[in-house]
Amino acid sequence: MQRLPNSPVRIQFGVRGWAAVAVGLAILVAATLLAIGFLFLVLPVVLLAPILFWFLPKPKIYKVGSPSEVPSAAEAIVIEGDFNVVSGEQNRNSDPEVT
Repeated sequence: MQRLPNSPVRIQFGVRGWAAVAVGLAILVAATLLAIGFLFLVLPVVLLAPILFWFLPKPKIYKVGSPSEVPSAAEAIVIEGDFNVVSGEQNRNSDPEVT
């Protein structure tokens, strides 16, 4: 394509111009490779992780709820023994010790 005579626009590439084009292409290629790596490596992991988490065995969770939610007798665990409360404070509900 020929340049129009008396045109103020003059495009001419020298060594610096071609170097700038090469750097721009290198940046585009690097961004493209990162995007492809993201699509093929990171995205499947992000999509499959919730599905795998859903099917993993869950630990038994002991819920702390309102007192109205009393567990059934079959779920109750009874620990027998003599226990003493060791504390620096005096229990409010107990009588003060008489010496």
